[in-house]
Amino acid sequence: MRKTINPKSESYFIVLKCTAFKDYFFYVYFVVSLVLPFRSEAQLLDSLRVVLKNKPTIDFRADSRNNFISSRKASTFGLKIGLDYDSRLRFGVGYNFLRSRFYERFTFGSPLNTQVQSRRLVLRYLCVYIDYVYYNSRRWTFSVPVQLGFGRTFYREIYPVSSTPEREFSPIVLYEPCLSGEYRILPWLALSANAGFRIVLLKGNNLKQKLTAPVYVGGISIYWTRLYRKIFPGRGEWYELFKVSD
Repeated sequence: MRKTINPKSESYFIVLKCTAFKDYFFYVYFVVSLVLPFRSEAQLLDSLRVVLKNKPTIDFRADSRNNFISSRKASTFGLKIGLDYDSRLRFGVGYNFLRSRFYERFTFGSPLNTQVQSRRLVLRYLCVYIDYVYYNSRRWTFSVPVQLGFGRTFYREIYPVSSTPEREFSPIVLYEPCLSGEYRILPWLALSANAGFRIVLLKGNNLKQKLTAPVYVGGISIYWTRLYRKIFPGRGEWYELFKVSD
């Protein structure tokens, strides 16, 4: 019997099929793309030494990343807080979770007593992130954001409702390298685009879905610290934490 593909999901299927077939080629290509902005290791280290001599400020950000889970479009939401060195180097910690309602149905039991169950995939993980800006002008910013996540997945039963709705916990480790570009409209507002890959380094046997997939973001970036200083100008040692270069 010939297998048919839903036209609405055909593009997603093609993307995932290609990445599954050429995973290692894509990884090598993407790593090379990340390294290209840096002319040499010595130059990068020298640049980081100079940047780290500056007094750090607070870096706070919220983002929503589009991706795929088993050929279906999904999105994750994250909150991050860390340190910003001269708007060139940012690093810190964050919390991410699967925002999309990813449902699945399956049957179990004997042929004479078949039961149907619906459940939702839950993904939550903490992360450490680093974002190196290799080009920054008054309007344009290009950077290499990378994050490493540690968390777990599990399934939450929707129907029938049971006394133990959460089960099948699976540890997960995610690596997410990206390339990012921004066009600044105002000192605190910019149009942004972000493209990369989510790579599953470790997962439990209970997780059936494929999470390794492209990641892409397009939208508006708000620099909350700059906006805060714009609305509430002030002075003081504590206030210097919100001082950033434009």
